[in-house]
Amino acid sequence: MNTPLELSLYFALGTCSGFLGGLLGIGGGGIIVPVLIYSLPLIGIDGPDLAKIAVATALTVVAPTAISSTWSHLARKAVEWRALTSLTPGVIVGSLTGAVIAANISAVWIVLVFVLFLLYSAWKLAGFSQRAKNQQLSPLPSAANLGVKGVGIGAISTLIGIGGGSMTVPLMSSYVPIQRAVGTSAALGVPIAVAGVIGYLLLSTPPECTAHCVGYVYWPAALAIAAPAVLAAPLGAKTAHAMPVLALKRVFAALLVLVSLKGRGRSLNTPLELTLYVALGVCSGFLSGLLGIGGGAVIVPVLIFTLPLIGIDGPSLAKIAVATSLAVVVPTTISSARSHLSRKAVEWRVLASMAPGVIAGALAGAVIAANVSAVLVVLMFVMFLLYSAWKLADLTQKARARELSPMPGAINLGVKGLGVGAISTLVGVAGGLITVPLLSAYFAIQRAVGTSSALGVPISFAGVIGYLLLSTPPECTAHCVGYVYWPAALAIAAPAVLMAPIGAKAAHAMPVLTLKRVFAVLLTLVALNLA
Repeated sequence: MNTPLELSLYFALGTCSGFLGGLLGIGGGGIIVPVLIYSLPLIGIDGPDLAKIAVATALTVVAPTAISSTWSHLARKAVEWRALTSLTPGVIVGSLTGAVIAANISAVWIVLVFVLFLLYSAWKLAGFSQRAKNQQLSPLPSAANLGVKGVGIGAISTLIGIGGGSMTVPLMSSYVPIQRAVGTSAALGVPIAVAGVIGYLLLSTPPECTAHCVGYVYWPAALAIAAPAVLAAPLGAKTAHAMPVLALKRVFAALLVLVSLKGRGRSLNTPLELTLYVALGVCSGFLSGLLGIGGGAVIVPVLIFTLPLIGIDGPSLAKIAVATSLAVVVPTTISSARSHLSRKAVEWRVLASMAPGVIAGALAGAVIAANVSAVLVVLMFVMFLLYSAWKLADLTQKARARELSPMPGAINLGVKGLGVGAISTLVGVAGGLITVPLLSAYFAIQRAVGTSSALGVPISFAGVIGYLLLSTPPECTAHCVGYVYWPAALAIAAPAVLMAPIGAKAAHAMPVLTLKRVFAVLLTLVALNLA
């Protein structure tokens, strides 16, 4: 623990899982568990109880995330109290029972049944689209009926480390509108997680985790993930109430399929690795649209963690992660830029002035990365990120007073674009980490984000071409072209493209001050990652 890279990974994981918790009424365990199964062995926690430790730690994060998300849904009166009070006793009993079962009995068959249930729920939820339009909802079942269902929900949720939303949202959407189903599910996640965590805490600590563990809960990871998750959950809840019903249902159906693919293997092409990369694509795509970045700040550290598990390791590991990240950034930035263009949030003069410089800089950055150690460049970039975070936060009062600086000339912007392109290619980002704080000094933050998103297209495209033309490093002879590892790039890119427009929509719906604070925190996070 305690390394900036691992802290950065857990912080990013908390942000993504918290947002999904608010958006879809889940606790985020479907993302947290597979990432912990990957990362915990890297710090010496491995063995037969690894999955149980990951599940218990995920539930510990789910509890405060569910509380934060529920608070936001309660403010919008989106909780069905009759259903909540009927389900709660059952889920508490089921959660405590699930913890005991997890400690003593293999959950293979239960998980298999749950996978089938998730796929069925995804199909059923997607089929509700026409029904929702006609408001043909079934009457709410009796309290006894809901209580029995709650026992099953609580037991299965505790066994696999989720907040129960994967079951309660499709269940409740048969009876109430999807937004109220999400809100009720988020509230139900509180007793599920709290009871489940209590059950795991009361168990004997497994030999794999004697340090920093209480029962099966690994507290350093739980705390590092929970803090940003609690802050991100209300943003997800706000987005849930702003999204169309059909879009929300499709997102949740896709999430159910994703969770159903979660497996226990840790080699290439296993469901677990596929789930991790797809979840990474969801998070990075949303951040791309929300903040005008390509998502590389999240993708690079996760790849540095996971690629050694499939045999890709050595001096070129970071460069392979950076190049693969840029390959994901290309379609993500295109998707995000199209969404911002539709809202006329791109400053064309700035884009035209900076594009030639960023292309030249991106190509040069790839050549530098292959031949020269980037330690000094990265150190300078870390200092710049911290300065940019401070400057961006300091712009709050300036933006309110409309005291924006005059636009620089084309040559000035072109020279800045050269540096933006080179540094972005060296560290695997789309340039938004630099261009948004730079451009927000001259016009509104939403237009800065939109212009940055559009500028990410030539940066990432030129950078990927540069890395593809280089000789393939010996660490990555299979499935690599140049420095780009294509299996991971494709698995991350597909969901990232779908999520980028949703992030862009959230960017235009969020208050300016909130957006700036989110971006300032992200800059600081990436600086710690690179330090």
